[in-house]
Amino acid sequence: MGPAGFNASNHPYNLVIYSGNGTGLIPTSPSDGGATTVTGYVQGPASIYADRPTILNYACGDSTGNNPAYAVSGSQTITAEALDSAHIVPDKQDVVSGDTVTFTVQVSWSNNIHVFGAWRWVSDTTTNNTTWTGQCWQSTSCKAVVRERGHAELDQILVEGNITLAARSLVIAVVPPQLLVDCAGSGSPRGSTVTCHARPYPSSESFSVSGWTFTSTAGDVVTRTANQSDSTWAGTLVVDGRIDVTGVVAGQGKAGTANVTVTPRDWSGKAVRSTHATPGADVLPVRPDSFSQLGRTSMWMLVRPDPQNYAVVITDGGPNDSFTYMTDIPFETFDTARVNYPAMAQGSDWYAIQYAQDTQVGGTTYCGQGRVLTLPPLVEAHEGTDPPSEPNSHVGIYVNDVNRLAPEPSEALAGKNPNPEPVRAPIDNAAFADSRAMDTDSRNNIVLPCVFIYDYSRLH
Repeated sequence: MGPAGFNASNHPYNLVIYSGNGTGLIPTSPSDGGATTVTGYVQGPASIYADRPTILNYACGDSTGNNPAYAVSGSQTITAEALDSAHIVPDKQDVVSGDTVTFTVQVSWSNNIHVFGAWRWVSDTTTNNTTWTGQCWQSTSCKAVVRERGHAELDQILVEGNITLAARSLVIAVVPPQLLVDCAGSGSPRGSTVTCHARPYPSSESFSVSGWTFTSTAGDVVTRTANQSDSTWAGTLVVDGRIDVTGVVAGQGKAGTANVTVTPRDWSGKAVRSTHATPGADVLPVRPDSFSQLGRTSMWMLVRPDPQNYAVVITDGGPNDSFTYMTDIPFETFDTARVNYPAMAQGSDWYAIQYAQDTQVGGTTYCGQGRVLTLPPLVEAHEGTDPPSEPNSHVGIYVNDVNRLAPEPSEALAGKNPNPEPVRAPIDNAAFADSRAMDTDSRNNIVLPCVFIYDYSRLH
């Protein structure tokens, strides 16, 4: 048997719930005897009581009246739940003075709502110029033209026929209209797409866009020339800067701004294009007059002449339209490692003027002819005829320094007509100086226990 009892006219054994001291009947529904649960509402604070006062008359018994017609057993669970109150919900919370706000009464647990009280506006300022519009009497929804900060209030909200509630709305803030800009993709690697979207604040306001500009941190300006009234501006971003948009919000001219940035790409694995030559003795004399004429290295770095292979000009109409950025290192090195093989050959004039073997004369040890023949691989390793296997050679040090120093500043070359030359010169100078320092440090300087003779009069 459910809480509604039997389906007879007087619902025998239906559960009756009271509030207070057993005098306030709480209506419940549904009334069908097959219902497993019935619900009723009461406004607290109150104590809840339950009873089944209506019995089912017996149909039989003996002459003494002592034999009952039926027995009743079982239990009934009654749960009391505290419900949320009524709320006045505005369709917007931040408005411009003069905006219309629609307020609606809502009760989360019931649609059986009737309003008997009057809508009121409570100002939080010294003025009270907000006005109600339309038919608000006994309406669960009402509109107000809001002109100052405040909130709406309402008394005598009847819910479920027996619950009387009051409600107030959230505070409605009156704010000046603004034109805001949000840029998705800002902070991404250089060359990524940034998408900037203009929007009004408050968001419910009407707005239009009249123009866009981008100003880089270097002062270069891009003015949008197509579709200026679009609320979105997107394109490739290669330099940090500021997006500015102009337009009208709620009938007022406004401007919005947003900073956009890029992060460096990882160019640590890139190498400078290199041209390496080993022309042998080339211009070195077959009769050297000093040890330095046994080998010589030339090294320099230039801006590559093929910009189409390392630079891209942006033509997407976006914030960096017409700007250029690098897709590869814009430099190349040229190095020549000369080795004076003829002078260090057996039978050369320089070979001939040496002592036959190491000889000490007057406290000086002179190198013998045999040492001349050991010099070519030492000079090769010193000058750098095979830089990958000779990292401490002149060429090896220079090229490795360039490859270490060039990627980061090259990656950052971007903007309106970026000039690689101010980046190139300090890299070239630093690498060259480090390479030349090897002649006097311990990395790969040729040190012998003797000295060679350069007096060719000994041939006579």
